[in-house]
Amino acid sequence: MTAANLGGPELSACLRVVVLLTAGVTLSGLASRAWCQTQTWADVDCSKSDIVMSRYTKCQIQTAVAGSEGRGEFQSQTATYRSADELVYVFLQKPRITFANASIKVTPEARESFLSRPSKDVPQSASNLSATTHLVGGYVKTYSLSPDWKCFSFVKDAPYRGDGVAYFMVGYSCTKTATAQTEPAMTSFLQKLGVK
Repeated sequence: MTAANLGGPELSACLRVVVLLTAGVTLSGLASRAWCQTQTWADVDCSKSDIVMSRYTKCQIQTAVAGSEGRGEFQSQTATYRSADELVYVFLQKPRITFANASIKVTPEARESFLSRPSKDVPQSASNLSATTHLVGGYVKTYSLSPDWKCFSFVKDAPYRGDGVAYFMVGYSCTKTATAQTEPAMTSFLQKLGVK
């Protein structure tokens, strides 16, 4: 896997939101024309990221986009941990400045769409793609990538807000050990992953 395969900051904001909207993820109050502007990503000190993980090697934040009618401001963030034996990628979309009803709508179809295609590698190279499982903390799907990566994609459960959820957090975790694909290990990962 390479940085280009992460599906992260390399995508333009417009393309990422078009993908999410096509998959059934709706950002409540978001002005669609604002999203088709080129948004910029910047590296950020991981201690300032809203993504809570046990380890990080890189974090990025995207410029915020105002929602329509002053209903909120939405922002994307990513966090990555990379070593020789492990790769974790997390994408977070959440209202940055919100009123009580600013939310993100996620359909079951959107969730399944992401779980089945969390990176560019999965459609071409994944084997042993499992059925979707709902664990404590979120939904997961396991798969393998050559030569010896054991992975799972995830969509983290988020609290309900307004007519959607408070945030949309997705990603994947790959290691060289199959034990990371067990239900206890994936549940533990989801429970340690959080949002500030």
